[in-house]
Amino acid sequence: MRKLWMQMLLWTGMALAQPAGPGSSPVIFNAAANLAVTPATLTIVGQNFGSIQPTVTLGGTPLTLESYSPAVVVADLPAGVVVGASYALAVTNNQAQSKATAMLDLTLGTAGPAGATGPVGLPGLVGPSGAAGAIGPTGGTGAAGPGGPTGAQGPAGAAGAPGVGGTGGPAGPAGTTGAAGTVGADGTVGPQGPKGPSGLSGAAGTTGATGAAGATGAVGPPGISPRSLALLKWFPSYLTATVNVAADTNYMAFDGANIWVTSEASKSVTKVRASDGAILLTKTFTNGAAGIAFDGITVWVANILNKTVTRLLAKDGSLVGTYDVGQAPQAVVCDGTNIWVGNSDSTITELRGSDGTLVRTLTGVGPVGPFMAFDGTNILEVNPQAFIMSAYRASDGVFQGYAPVGHGAAGVAFDGVNIWVANQTDATLTKVQSLNGTNQPTYNVGGSPFGLAFDGVNIWVGNHNGNSVTKVRASDGTNLGTFNAGSVPYGLAFDGTNIWVTSAGGTSINKF
Repeated sequence: MRKLWMQMLLWTGMALAQPAGPGSSPVIFNAAANLAVTPATLTIVGQNFGSIQPTVTLGGTPLTLESYSPAVVVADLPAGVVVGASYALAVTNNQAQSKATAMLDLTLGTAGPAGATGPVGLPGLVGPSGAAGAIGPTGGTGAAGPGGPTGAQGPAGAAGAPGVGGTGGPAGPAGTTGAAGTVGADGTVGPQGPKGPSGLSGAAGTTGATGAAGATGAVGPPGISPRSLALLKWFPSYLTATVNVAADTNYMAFDGANIWVTSEASKSVTKVRASDGAILLTKTFTNGAAGIAFDGITVWVANILNKTVTRLLAKDGSLVGTYDVGQAPQAVVCDGTNIWVGNSDSTITELRGSDGTLVRTLTGVGPVGPFMAFDGTNILEVNPQAFIMSAYRASDGVFQGYAPVGHGAAGVAFDGVNIWVANQTDATLTKVQSLNGTNQPTYNVGGSPFGLAFDGVNIWVGNHNGNSVTKVRASDGTNLGTFNAGSVPYGLAFDGTNIWVTSAGGTSINKF
C-alpha cells in the first residue's frame, strides 16, 4: 500500500485555538492521498468546511465527495493525477455567505527515506491484506531424537501433499501434551498420493526440530515521518532563485500560492508566484507599505506614513478597504479571525477580519517592535527597549505575561511549542519556553539578527550585518549553517517548501 501525504500551515497555531462559527473562512491543516484504493482518495483535514457539502477542486477539477464534516472531507481523486506534479487544492465553505475558500498548493511525491522518529500522529487508514505466500514443499522425516521438553504449539502450517507411507517405527515414549496453538488458515489441498502399506501403530513420538526459516521478503517502501509531513518534502539549504522586485524590500506574507512583498522605499506591494518567481502584479502605496499579513482571503498592508491599513483581495489585488489604526503602523498579524496591528505610539489595534471594524485598542504596551506573531492563543509582541516579549490573549486582549529576552529584540516566531525572538544588539536568539520565566535558552547566530521564520523543523533568521541567513534546529538550538542572502536581509517567509528572504539594502528577494 502506498500513501502520499501533504500538509501546510496556513498560520502558525496550536490546537488550543477556539473553533470558528459556520460563517468563518475554511482552513486546510493537511491532506493525505491514498493511491492504493480504486478510485484513489484524498482526505483533507482542517476546520470551518461547513455543515453542508463543501465544494472541492484539485487543479481546477471538481472532485466527487465520499464524505464530509466541518473538519474532515474525503474526496475521490480524478484519473490521471501525476506523481511529482503540483496541483492547487481548494475547499469552499458553501455555508458561508461569501462562500469562503481555503487554498493549498501541493505536490504529489514519492515517499522519501525514513526520518527520525517523531511524535505519534493520528492513526492512518487500514491498508488491504497482502496476498498469501506460496506453500513450500514437505521436508523429509528426520530420525527421532531424544525426548526434549515440549514447547508451546505453534500455528498450523499449510497442508503439504501426502507422502508415501513408511514402515512403522518402534513406539517412542509419550511426550507431554503441549498447549493448544491457534488454528492456522486452511492450506491448499494437495493431490492424492498412492496408498502405502499399513504400518504398525506406534505411540506418538516427540516433535521434530523446526525447519529452517524461509527467505526474507523484499523490504517495503519507507513511511513518511511527521517532520516530512510538516515540510511536505526535504530540501537542501542553498540559494535556488533570486527575483528582482523593487528597491528596499521589507516584509513578506504567503497566501498559499504566492509571496506578497512590501517596499517602504518604493511605496509598493508586489505579488510573486512562489512556484517560479513570476511577478503577477505590483500595487502602488503612496503612504508607504510596511507590515503585511494574509487572512485566508485578503491581504492586509500597514501604511507606515499615516494611521491606516489597506486590505486587498488576494486573487487579483483589488482594493477592499482602508481602515484607521494607530500612529505609523508597522507590524501586522492575523489570529485566524481578526487582524492585529502594532503602532509606533505604543498601542496595538485589533480590527475585525470580516469588515475592518475596530474591536479594541491596547494602550500603554510600550514601544512595539517591527514584528508580531500568533501562537494559537496569544498575540506576541516584543519591546526592544525593555528587553521583553509580551503576550495578550487574542480572544479578549487581556495581558497574559511576559518573558525576558535580549537587547534590541526584533523578530518573533512560534514553532508550535516554543517562541523565538531575534536580539539585534546581542547577535543571539532567545527560545522562550514559558511566560514569566527566567533563564530562557539563548543561541549565537549572525550579526544583528532581525526577521524570523519557521519551516516546520528549523528556525531561520536574517542577519543584517552579515548579509546572510542562519538555520537553527528548533528542537535543540543546533546551528545548521549560515548562507549568503543578499544585502541586509530583513523579512522572511516559508511557502511550505522554500524559505524566502527580502533585502532591505537591495532590490530582490531570495529563495532557499
